[in-house]
Amino acid sequence: MATSCVISLSDDRLKGREKTVVESKICRLLDKLGFMVNGLHLYPSSLDHFPLKNEIKNIDVLVIIGGLGKIDFLKDLGKSIGLQVAKIDDAIEHIQSRIFEVTQDLRKAYSREELKKYEIYSFSLEGAYVLPNSKGILPGFFIKYDKKFIVFLPSDKESIDSILDEGLEYYLRSIAGVKYSTTINMTVSCDNVEVFEEFISDLNKLPVFVDYFGRKGKYNIVIKIFTREASKIDDFIEELKRIKEKFSDKLDVFAPSLKDFGG
Repeated sequence: MATSCVISLSDDRLKGREKTVVESKICRLLDKLGFMVNGLHLYPSSLDHFPLKNEIKNIDVLVIIGGLGKIDFLKDLGKSIGLQVAKIDDAIEHIQSRIFEVTQDLRKAYSREELKKYEIYSFSLEGAYVLPNSKGILPGFFIKYDKKFIVFLPSDKESIDSILDEGLEYYLRSIAGVKYSTTINMTVSCDNVEVFEEFISDLNKLPVFVDYFGRKGKYNIVIKIFTREASKIDDFIEELKRIKEKFSDKLDVFAPSLKDFGG
């Protein structure tokens, strides 16, 4: 089984001022894809050295959240695996494009002063591919070296969701050997928080990835099924239907995509 590890550089999360929502989401996704997750490691934002030098040889997929633009950290990580820090031209193009989309000001997008503020974020390890981010200015990076895969991500949830949807999830599925996937969308109405949490808990017991958002008794749930065998999808769908039926008298579930599977 391929191993994975998630590192987050954040003072607020390290000190408990922010919840590790995005980190936990990445860990759950890796787990549901079939990776063995060797923990979530929190470090201060000012960290300038790579802390897992001894462990890196046993990690197949390393995800680093909040490490963009930290040159000393990048150099130390690169040294431990034999890669140099390099400026990634595609990253500058991505940043220029996103500045323009956000500001609608071509002069600002291409001004030397504006780009200088973001130039540091265009550095990564040599050979890095840019991971597009349509919800933020900073891109992510994806590096394949030998048999290792290293991912750098911004720290905000919107950017991570965008990067996952726009390419990263596909890369991770490929690494994990997942050939088949499908997505089920649900809208759930429930005023009882405990009942809703029980519903989510039952879903999480299945070998599927579950993500949700919402408030005031109205939630949107995204369920992703990953498998190496197409026939397993039907089995998972039947389990989803069973859970939906179990809670039918406790909450309202609207899941039109389940109808495609006869549910």
